[in-house]
Amino acid sequence: VKVEAMDQNTLRVTWKPPERDEWNGEIQGYYVGYKLTSSDKPYLFETVEFSKEEGKEHHLQIGNLKTYTQYSMVVQAFNKLGAGPMSDEARQYTAEGIPEQPPQDTTCTTLTSQTIRVSWVSPPLTAANGVIKGYKVVYGPS
Repeated sequence: VKVEAMDQNTLRVTWKPPERDEWNGEIQGYYVGYKLTSSDKPYLFETVEFSKEEGKEHHLQIGNLKTYTQYSMVVQAFNKLGAGPMSDEARQYTAEGIPEQPPQDTTCTTLTSQTIRVSWVSPPLTAANGVIKGYKVVYGPS
């Protein structure tokens, strides 16, 4: 099972069918489970139909996810008698987005006639939507 971020709110899960000698009947489809890695809640499952093309990779895009958040994914094949074992868990973050909030508590302190110090508090981590790599300070005469 492989998982890649398509954008800030979408992950793509890709997998291959089990080896033919492990089928125990005709595969009808797959259950793809996903959840927040940090959550104790059970997986939410989507159903994907089985492709009869030999060795074909299957995939599912899962949208409406939280920005820059890690999700855990599992896949299990099923036939008319039920579901087989779950795959090993795969984990992936959705892509980064822009911060939802600006820096807070911005202050300017005069140091000399030609120098000021600008300071601020970073946006909360829950609003960062990724790793903040820097800040742009814009200034001019008042």
